[in-house]
Amino acid sequence: MGVAESKPDTLKQDGGRSSAKECKIVVVGLKSGEDSLTELRWLPLEAHILGTGSTIEELESEKVPYRDANVLLVTCGNSVSLAEIVKKMPNLLWIHSIFAGLDHIIYPDLANDDHIIMSNAKGLFSSSLAEYVIAACSYFAKDFPRLMRQKKEKKWEKYCVAELRGKTMGIIGYGDIGRACAILAKAYGMRVIALRRRPQLSSKDSLVDNIYGTDKICDVFADSDYLVVA
Repeated sequence: MGVAESKPDTLKQDGGRSSAKECKIVVVGLKSGEDSLTELRWLPLEAHILGTGSTIEELESEKVPYRDANVLLVTCGNSVSLAEIVKKMPNLLWIHSIFAGLDHIIYPDLANDDHIIMSNAKGLFSSSLAEYVIAACSYFAKDFPRLMRQKKEKKWEKYCVAELRGKTMGIIGYGDIGRACAILAKAYGMRVIALRRRPQLSSKDSLVDNIYGTDKICDVFADSDYLVVA
């Protein structure tokens, strides 16, 4: 099984190279739709959506011709629900997940299948989530609940606020999202400590003041003013 970050240029089948018109997509997602999927309207005419459903039962009840599909776009679910769908898709060549991680959808048979390409959305949400993290830290440092109460009561009183500068941000899971958080934290003058499975990969990262392995998770908790679980 191959893991990639971007769409393959072409799909291979039966020893040949298929064209875009052979791109038949089934979306594993909610029937109500996802805001993040609005971009699917820009698909080329040769590539089209056969249907949407979060389970094999939904796909069958909606009479989605999923057996004809060669692409699966995963927006929800887990390895159990995905396995039920994949085993009934004989033409499947490519699975794309809109999430950064693939751990929650991979199962042994899929991991050992060399005929199915898997790709993820690593980096897609990193910037927006990092901005959210800084906003959340500021929510507490600047006591926004008090500010909103004053607004509601139309009673403005001075009060002291804390700074993010000099505080410690602990990051559990120092991947693409974690590093994006570290970039903004450093811009605010924060100290950054991080935890990852292979800490040696970040031993020379200038954004991190200390990097720990998973055996030091309690140390990260104890030393952090703000904790990011990524």
